[in-house]
Order: sequence, then structure tokens, then C-alpha cells
Amino acid sequence: MKRGAFVAAALIAGCGSPAAPASPPPHVAAAPASDAPEPVPAPAASITPPAGPVRAPEPKGQASLALHVERGKRQPLSLVGTLDAIRPPSGDQGLDAWIELTLSVAGKPEKLYLQSSPPALPLPLETGARLSVEIDCRRGGWHRVCDGVFRDAARRTLMIVAGSGDEAAAPGWKVARGAVATSEVRPSKERSVLHTHSLEFQSDGARVSAMPHEWKRIVVHGRSFLVTGYEVVWEGQRPPDARDHRSFAIVFEKPAAGP
Repeated sequence: MKRGAFVAAALIAGCGSPAAPASPPPHVAAAPASDAPEPVPAPAASITPPAGPVRAPEPKGQASLALHVERGKRQPLSLVGTLDAIRPPSGDQGLDAWIELTLSVAGKPEKLYLQSSPPALPLPLETGARLSVEIDCRRGGWHRVCDGVFRDAARRTLMIVAGSGDEAAAPGWKVARGAVATSEVRPSKERSVLHTHSLEFQSDGARVSAMPHEWKRIVVHGRSFLVTGYEVVWEGQRPPDARDHRSFAIVFEKPAAGP
């Protein structure tokens, strides 16, 4: 073969297919391919607080809750029994306008009466439940009113009705006079003004202000209550039968039933 032909053949061989990659040295082990998925980064912590239970809006309209027991019952009255019946109002006069509760105490029926506004106010009572009730109708002076505390079988407060406005009727709560809501100047030769105040409710660090005759919600350690009340204070001359007084009520809100 001629020298020129040999050089051409060498050049053609060098321009052929690329050589295979060199194998690793025998003392170096190749890393095996991994089938594991790429690690997923942890989600960032959310600063949004968890949603609380959905509650119905606060009842609208005139707000009140009153308790009545028939005269002749010894006072104070302490009852423990099973709620046998809840009879809604059947009329608009006398006790027919009240909710009648029948509590079975040692086999004997005891009648209690409640009057709520609005009439559809949800009360934390159901037939068959075991209740304890403490009632005192002696704190209202010449105007008879009743105070009462209703508790469930676990001794948790269900309702407090303080017709006298006495804070002693509300264990675990502080109830104080709030801001003036309305002032009514009465016709008189001397100054005579009727002031109606809101009330401040406080329990275990929770606090709310309720204007006269409205229901307001307060949540105490996860338990929701509706509160209402007012205080009347006279300035100057007052009518002969008028007096300073207050009244309030506290009602536990039963949790809504699940889906």
C-alpha cells in the first residue's frame, strides 16, 4: 500500500462512531440507580386558627327570661329529679302564657314555669334529663321575683335566672352595671330621670356587654352562653312605687347537632 493511502485510511478510522465511555476502574463501584421518589418538602405551618363551631345568630327582638314557682313552696327550694315534660305556652293569659316544666322528684311531680322572649328562644332542656334546680323567691322585696340556677347531672350550669338581679344568684359570674343606654325625663316639678343601663358579664376571663333587652353571646372555656339584662336607676324624684332594680339571665347554648 502506498503511504498516502495509509494516511487516508487512518483519518477515516478516527472519524467513525464515537468510542464507548471508559469503564470505571475495577476498584471503584458505580452507584446503583435509585427508584425512590424525590422527598416532598413539609408544608409551611398555617397561622390561620382552626375554625370554631358554627353557631346560629344571636336571637333578635326583645330579650328576657323569667322564672315562677307557685306560692306556698318553701324557700329556698332545692330540687333534684328527672324532667318529665315541657309544655309550651297554651295561651296569653296567666300561667297559660308560660312554659310549664314538670320535674319528677322522688316520684312526686314539681311544677316550674319559665317565660322567654323571644318565645322561640332555644332552652338547654330536654325531657328525660336529670336536673338539679336551686330557687329563691325572697330577694325581690315587696315585688315577688324568683332567682334560679339549673344544672345538669354533671353539675354544669344550664341556666341562671335572676329576677332580683342579685349577683349571688349567679355563682361563677360577675355582673355589673354598664353604660347608660337610655334616659327618660319624667314630667315632675323636680328633676326626675329614669336611666336604664346595660350590664357587663364576666366569667373566667371572658367578658361581654349586653344592652337592655338584647341577647349577647359569650364563650367561656369553649361553652357558649347567651346573656341579657338591664339595670334601672332613678335620678332625682321618683314615683312612689318606683325603685332601682335590675334583672338578668344566662342561658347555655347547646351545641348544634352534627350532619
